Amino acid sequence: MSPKGCGFISNLPTSAHAIDDDHIAILGGFNKGLFDRHMRNLTATDQKAHPDKRNRLVTGFMSLPPEDYRWNPDMLVYDISTNSWSNLGHCPSLPNCGAALAARATDLVLISGEVKPGLRTAEVKRIVFGADGATWSDLAPLPPRPGEMLQEGMAGAYAGYSNGVLLLAGGACFPGARARAEVGRWYAHEGLTKVWNTEVYALVGRTWKIAGALPTGLAYGARFQLPAGVLIVGGEDAERRARGDVFLMRWDGTKVIVSDRI
Repeated sequence: MSPKGCGFISNLPTSAHAIDDDHIAILGGFNKGLFDRHMRNLTATDQKAHPDKRNRLVTGFMSLPPEDYRWNPDMLVYDISTNSWSNLGHCPSLPNCGAALAARATDLVLISGEVKPGLRTAEVKRIVFGADGATWSDLAPLPPRPGEMLQEGMAGAYAGYSNGVLLLAGGACFPGARARAEVGRWYAHEGLTKVWNTEVYALVGRTWKIAGALPTGLAYGARFQLPAGVLIVGGEDAERRARGDVFLMRWDGTKVIVSDRI
């Protein structure tokens, strides 16, 4: 059984999680067919000869509400032993790309991510895997940064656990996009400057707080859950350069310590 049989065709990029040694959960992902059609239309329109038409194509595509991008709403599961796919049901909120994942033995936390091009969400979802499938619930959303009214959310952030506390670091967003989306301006990031975040958040009890900072804004790298904490490997910085930095994040009971010593 292919992913097409589960109700979607070529949705990328997804978030993936190994439920156990034989099953991999796939969450979110954009609709490649729609995106490719948009890119073909852009490629076929000469920027110099038809600038107005090209601008209309970009504005039209970027002005769609999140639902119209038809991103993957299902949690798909790949069974390695049988080379088959199954479906554990719909995400109860908007599907996204670039969410941060943090996992423990029986549950997974899906943090923030992009719900349409240029627009993130502050939502945090917990997924518990059991014999009857997957159960979704809400955790506290990410709080606004100091001095801001809304939390923009972030894509490409790093997440994991240290001493039982959920940590979230880095990621990228367009400050101001969320306020525009709240009033229906769906080309929400038009003209805005992309920011690579340095903040490290910690979920202490049921409350998020800013509990540390990375040495530089960083997103779209890899993270690994270690007994000592959360290992951050590489990523992209505010200059859009690939970085080779490696950091360990750990919770010391009151704050997050970020160190280049493993």
